[in-house]
Amino acid sequence: MTTPSLERLNAAVQRLETALEARIKSESGLRGRAEAAEAELARLKADYAALSGLADQVESRLDKAIEKLKAGGV
Repeated sequence: MTTPSLERLNAAVQRLETALEARIKSESGLRGRAEAAEAELARLKADYAALSGLADQVESRLDKAIEKLKAGGV
C-alpha cells in the first residue's frame, strides 16, 4: 500500500517526465527546422552566385554589342 506522500511524489515525477519528453520533442523539431533553413540558405546563396555570374556575362555581351553598334558594325 502506498502512502499519499508517495503517490504525490510519483505523480510529480510523472509530470516532470512528461514535461521533459515534450521539451525534447520541441527542441528536436526546432533543430530540424533550423537545419532545413540553413540548407535552404546555402541553396539560395549558390543560386544567387550563379545568377550573379550570368548577369555579369549578359552585361558584358550587351556592352560588346553596344560598342559594335556605335562603331557601325552589325
